[in-house]
Amino acid sequence: MSLPLFATLCVLLIGSASAAEVCCGGNLGCFNNTGVFYSFLNRPILLLPDCDCDLISRFRLHLNTRANPTATQVLDPYDLTTVAGSHFSVERETKILIHGFTDNFAWPWWTDMIAALLGDGDFNIIRLDWSAGNVPPYMKATANTRIAGAYVAKFVNTLKEQLAYSPSNIHIIGHSLGAHISGYAGERVDKIARISGIDPAGLYFTNMDPVVRLDPSDAVKVDTLIADGEPILSLGFGSLQAMGHLNFYPNGGNKQPGCSALITVTGGPTSFNDSSFDWLAGGVQTFYQTIGCNHWRALSLYTETIGQQKCLAKAFQCESYAKYLGGECFSSLNGGSSNLGYQADISLAEPNRVKNFYLSTTERPPFCVQSLRLKLNILAKTPSNDVRRERGTIFVTLHGALGASARVPLTAEDVELNPGAQLSFLFTIPHDVGLVRDVAIYWEANYSILTPGDWLRKHYLQIDGNLELEHQNGQVILLRPLVRKIEEKKEVFTTATQA
Repeated sequence: MSLPLFATLCVLLIGSASAAEVCCGGNLGCFNNTGVFYSFLNRPILLLPDCDCDLISRFRLHLNTRANPTATQVLDPYDLTTVAGSHFSVERETKILIHGFTDNFAWPWWTDMIAALLGDGDFNIIRLDWSAGNVPPYMKATANTRIAGAYVAKFVNTLKEQLAYSPSNIHIIGHSLGAHISGYAGERVDKIARISGIDPAGLYFTNMDPVVRLDPSDAVKVDTLIADGEPILSLGFGSLQAMGHLNFYPNGGNKQPGCSALITVTGGPTSFNDSSFDWLAGGVQTFYQTIGCNHWRALSLYTETIGQQKCLAKAFQCESYAKYLGGECFSSLNGGSSNLGYQADISLAEPNRVKNFYLSTTERPPFCVQSLRLKLNILAKTPSNDVRRERGTIFVTLHGALGASARVPLTAEDVELNPGAQLSFLFTIPHDVGLVRDVAIYWEANYSILTPGDWLRKHYLQIDGNLELEHQNGQVILLRPLVRKIEEKKEVFTTATQA
């Protein structure tokens, strides 16, 4: 858009209402800081967006297609000649990518996502650059998300009105504050097809009215990926609140494997293509990989799912992470299942219903794992046997047509192994071993050395009947132990038969 035309619009359309309560930006509308946008607990310091023309004129929409996968073309919602003179095509679906606080549209995690998307399909890929408004203080950047969302909506509505380009062809993908910008854009457009919120920012958004944050009404289908749901006092930048129709919680939505304050760029678990790093981007990545590792892991998890066919991260619908870990939601009979991220089964989204999905990942790429559930029964106590109450950890090693797994603990902590107990364990392996032929069982008892009777005697895990192993693909295998009385620290094999 030419600067004289934009300046004329600003002069005509910027409002003169009370500066303390409302501002109006160009023809993007007016924004207040009262009503549902204020909360004594959740938004105690509330600022207005920068509605002045200078900020809006510095927003940019950068287009990439297969015809220009690296060099961008700038599109202007106020000047359709920029669209007509670009590689944008109304025959393609469009992906709009939106970065978050202190992030930059050109940094490697976004170019990685573009490469993955263009490898998956022939799309119009548009990145919003709102870096003129995403700098500290955080409260001001939070306010500016509203005008950034209105800017994106202006562009989408212009495509609809002038080029008859349907919003049903648009998928918006936003990270952190960018997830809420996606929501603000969606509420101004009739029926955007899909919004994917990648770890929506928590501070100033959690527990706020749906008008203030991303919510299911912002698009026909809204899905989220939540990786950093810790409170801000614990250096968590995301939110555990379910803000979409479908909400995915890898590893419970916080404390991602391999993320800690000691992680640095070198050898860090969340790797990005750093070929285009400048010194600032390198410094930002250092911060992201340390303090913000969980928050940026979400981007890596999402990007890995684009175009992926061999290693799909599968999540299971469940009431809670604890029930997921207990294997209660593993079977499709107990709820739905879906792949994570870009390949989420959005057909599962239903109006006025929120569904939460849980899964486990590894600490390094590839992050996907194979999930399995093992069921076993411990022999009940009778006058004729010597079954005792035990406590410990059970380990398994899977041997399949494609190889063997490492020895895997079934639980992170010791569990009670009581006579007559029916136990169910959810566990993961990093690679598929193919059709399972046999499983080795090993266990270690945990007892107090202050109880001589415990550390002087031998400890046994006594199995009743066959074990049942269920793969995430639904395949169920029965395992017959060669020995049913398993001594501590002695490995026992089982033979597999189809259920």
